[in-house]
Amino acid sequence: MGQASSSLIISGDQKAIQAIKNRVEQLSGETVRLMEKKNLDGSSVSVIMITIAIPLIQQILTFVKEYANQGRVKKIKVGDIEIENPSDQLVQAMINKLAND
Repeated sequence: MGQASSSLIISGDQKAIQAIKNRVEQLSGETVRLMEKKNLDGSSVSVIMITIAIPLIQQILTFVKEYANQGRVKKIKVGDIEIENPSDQLVQAMINKLAND
C-alpha cells in the first residue's frame, strides 16, 4: 500500500525557494517547477508546488525551518493547512501535526 501524499506549496524570497526546490528535488527525485508571482505592490515572490508523500513533506519542512526563522519564507501550505510568515516553531508544529495525522 502506498504512502499518503499531499500538496506542498512554499513561497518566499528567490534564493531561499531555490535552495528549498533543490532539496525537494534531491529528496523526491521529481523535477519541481519554480514560479515567480507578482504582488500588487510590484514585489515578487518565488513559489514551488508539488504533490508528494507526507514523510517527504516532513523532511522538507525540517529543512525549511532555517529559512522560516530568517523570515525568508512567506507562506507554507500543506493540504488545507496554511501558515503565513512562519516561524521555526510554527513549522515544527506543522511537522508534528503531519506526524500525528
